[in-house]
Amino acid sequence: MKTKKCTRCKKRYPADRKHFKPANRSSDGLQSWCRNCSRLVDRKYSRQYRKDHPEWKRADNEKRAEQMIKLAKEWRKKHPEIVRCYKIYNKALRNRTLKKKPCQICGNPKSEGHHEDYSKPLKVIWLCDKHHREVHSLPIE
Repeated sequence: MKTKKCTRCKKRYPADRKHFKPANRSSDGLQSWCRNCSRLVDRKYSRQYRKDHPEWKRADNEKRAEQMIKLAKEWRKKHPEIVRCYKIYNKALRNRTLKKKPCQICGNPKSEGHHEDYSKPLKVIWLCDKHHREVHSLPIE
């Protein structure tokens, strides 16, 4: 396997995307700094920018938060039966009258309840995040 030397820390790593970020303009298609060095510089730059421009991020976050609150309120008004179902389901989990079980497909212990019928809030199918998204046909991140 080919190796590549980071021009910043001078260490040798395998010449692959695990150790170097992609770069279209370089001859081998990889940046000259390793991922660790790039991460340190990116972090330092971001920290300094946030220090120099505190209003930029705060204003952006406040606007986004207001939008999310508005959307959530609208969704709750449109779907009162689902909201009622979630409240009962969450209360049962807190009171331990409903116990979490592993995913019914893969056995992953980190599971969440999937409701086939929102009129039956305690009747759930236990699915991991991946399989729950597949049931709802949502993209997996």
